[in-house]
Amino acid sequence: MPTGSEFIEIVKSGDLDRVQAALAAEPALANTRSESGKAVALLAAYRGLSDIVQALLAAGATLDLFEACAAGALDRVKDLVSQNPAAVKSFAPDGFSPLQLACYFGHAKVARALILAGAEMEAVTKNQLSYTPLQAAAAKARAEVVNLLVASGADVHSRQSPCKLSPLHLAAQCGSGAIIDALIDAGADPRAAADGKTPVALAEAAGQAQAVDLLKQRGG
Repeated sequence: MPTGSEFIEIVKSGDLDRVQAALAAEPALANTRSESGKAVALLAAYRGLSDIVQALLAAGATLDLFEACAAGALDRVKDLVSQNPAAVKSFAPDGFSPLQLACYFGHAKVARALILAGAEMEAVTKNQLSYTPLQAAAAKARAEVVNLLVASGADVHSRQSPCKLSPLHLAAQCGSGAIIDALIDAGADPRAAADGKTPVALAEAAGQAQAVDLLKQRGG
């Protein structure tokens, strides 16, 4: 049976079979935390290991609100918010609010629940990114979340990041055509410059040829 630190390394490796085998032998490993206190499920979420996150949740991982939002644990999020409604406006030690985490990791159902619970859609992360939830979703190409935020009234013109990148600039960089269309349809300006660079220029610099073509078609 692996120790906690060994289990963390197994999770980081992305080997789902080994993770499941370890959890079958000792379900308590699902609640392993790093030396800095981070839940192993959160470490998996940051690596995009969604199957492993689900395995940890199924094995009984107990998460706080921020971790649950990052992991997409909808029932846990609803339960914690019902216990402490004000928590939807709080910030994690890394500077993200619950809604920003849900958006960053692409959990639309969690994001919807948080919005309905009163989460602030224009809150800015308290870290070097300075992202709103919409910027966080656009930067990570989370199209479903972007559509939800836009439909809920999020500001498509927000420019809180250090480089003054709007959600459209971020979408151009990551090359998401669906998000580019959604943002322009909602009023985003395809010609607006950030630090002298338009969305087209940023898409070109990132090698996003299809995004460049789409932006030009949409007036960029």
